[in-house]
Amino acid sequence: MKGVHFKKLQIYDTEKGPVYKGIQNGEVGLKQYGESYFSFVNQDQVKGWKCHKIMTCNLICITGEVKIILCEMNDKNFELIETMEFILSREQYSRLTIPPGIWFGMKGQKKENIILNVSDKLHEDNEVKSLNLQHPSFLNIIW
Repeated sequence: MKGVHFKKLQIYDTEKGPVYKGIQNGEVGLKQYGESYFSFVNQDQVKGWKCHKIMTCNLICITGEVKIILCEMNDKNFELIETMEFILSREQYSRLTIPPGIWFGMKGQKKENIILNVSDKLHEDNEVKSLNLQHPSFLNIIW
């Protein structure tokens, strides 16, 4: 999928505790800073489906483990074109950049799961599209 970027991130061990690198302004996915927020995903629960019109999301799992499924769709008839799947966790510390126009959902894999999103735009309700988990386009997705 065009614009999707997955990057292993650096962890610096220090005497008083590790430092987990996130993202710097100007890196892929963050040409400008919009906002940051934490999203909690309960174990065995799915949050989705979302598609941002202009916002790029940079997702980092800071606690637990989250499965993320990306879907490229034909917006005219909601036909599924392509899917990609990622696991984000502290054990496999990495960042997933999701550009505008990609549908995504996430499922919590552990008891406590926290995702940090560093975005390039401020959240606006009319900027994001949502579909129900039971929408026919996503019925073949296996969580």
